[in-house]
Amino acid sequence: MDLEGVWRAPEEWPEDTPPLQGWIRGDDGRWREPRMSEAVEESHAPLAVAERVEKSDEQPRRSRQAEADRRAMLMVAGIIAGAMVILAAALILITQAGAEDTVDADSSPQGSVVFAAETDEVKMARRTALAAEAPEAARSALSTMVVRSGTGEEDSLVGFDVVEWTADRTDCLDIAEQVLVERSRTPIAWADNLECVPDRGRWSDRYLGTTISRTLDADVTLHVPAAVAYVSGGSEWTTVTQQRYLTDTAHPAVLEITSAGSGHNPRGQGPEAWKPSDRSTWCAYAIDWIAVKSRWELSVTDAERSELNSMLDTCSDPTSAGPDLWTMPIDEIAPPTIERIESASE
Repeated sequence: MDLEGVWRAPEEWPEDTPPLQGWIRGDDGRWREPRMSEAVEESHAPLAVAERVEKSDEQPRRSRQAEADRRAMLMVAGIIAGAMVILAAALILITQAGAEDTVDADSSPQGSVVFAAETDEVKMARRTALAAEAPEAARSALSTMVVRSGTGEEDSLVGFDVVEWTADRTDCLDIAEQVLVERSRTPIAWADNLECVPDRGRWSDRYLGTTISRTLDADVTLHVPAAVAYVSGGSEWTTVTQQRYLTDTAHPAVLEITSAGSGHNPRGQGPEAWKPSDRSTWCAYAIDWIAVKSRWELSVTDAERSELNSMLDTCSDPTSAGPDLWTMPIDEIAPPTIERIESASE
């Protein structure tokens, strides 16, 4: 129907007539209904356009995702690297702090040289090396000692008071208990869980070749007995110096551990009057005796020096046990402070 209200066939419509829904204009300028194939193609056209648009947008989306993934990976790698740097710095600080703590823990009030980094194997190797030199070193020290006249110790013991030559108790442990605690080869077991009553440990009696496991079965005595020290120069010491000698744990030879009731030097005599029954221990016995007397500037008699030299001769015997490795001081030990009473020094 045209503008005048008259119905006309589509082929008579003017060229400028707006298209109807579903109709198409042919090459001749006339309008007609579309064929089936054309209708399908026309209906799919918007989908094709949309598909082309979607495909054209797909590549930028993929690029943006790849970029986001790359940035995320870089961020994670940066976090991990930063954490490793912090961890390494912390380990360095901990190691340095541990080294300082070790040195402080091993420091000695006597001013001894500290070998904090040494292993037990290294220390034992050093003990063995020192033991090999010990017999000659002892013989040399013996040759420089003051030789006093006379052999009658009974006469020289006038004025000797055994009570004054008894170590004072310190803290909760007496000196014998302190030595047992410090030298046990295994952790100390305390009686009734009280850390003032040591009950069990592990020690060696070098003269009997036995192991001691109970404190009740152990004796801690002076290697050079108090009476011998007294007649060798100790009678000139002040009371303070006497106590220093009786409690000298700095040098491992001064105080020794033996089996209780073993009959070890029962009268507290010198080697000219008493020696261990086991000849294989004479070398170690003489070396330690000389070390103690030299350290405390004590004298010897002619008989004592002669007997000590004879005992040192056994160090080369095949049956000799040699020097005691555990009485070899591997670190430098400060000499004791020896004070003499004024009347004795004049």
